[in-house]
Amino acid sequence: MKYKIKNRKIILGIIAFLAVYLLLGAYFNFTKPKNIEIQKEESINQIQTTLNVLDKTYDISIEAGTSVYQAMQKLQNNNSENFSFHGQEYQSLGFFVDKINGIKNSPDKYWIYYINNQKASVGVSKYILKSGDIITWKQEANF
Repeated sequence: MKYKIKNRKIILGIIAFLAVYLLLGAYFNFTKPKNIEIQKEESINQIQTTLNVLDKTYDISIEAGTSVYQAMQKLQNNNSENFSFHGQEYQSLGFFVDKINGIKNSPDKYWIYYINNQKASVGVSKYILKSGDIITWKQEANF
């Protein structure tokens, strides 16, 4: 009789150990895919865009929902890109760029930007970039 009780305790101990082992294994396996999903979701929120200024091209990886102005700020803050701009915020118009890479507006020329070869109809702080957008800055004669 003692032999049977001893075997039962060993068997119950093994079963308990396996149950805990399986539960912990299941827990860690379920948490791994969630972490991978979060990483994929973060990369999905990144979009690629290109900024052209005269003879220079800048490829930018930014978060979805970023305006042209915010992308330019990010590029300017990345010192390795040698990009700078200056401008002024107008309450009704948004941000107006008056200097890029040291080249200022003049009485007869000003900076204007194009989105995929179409003249922009909104200010740089209003246009939200889409993946693959090509932003081109040109100096044009003031009409």
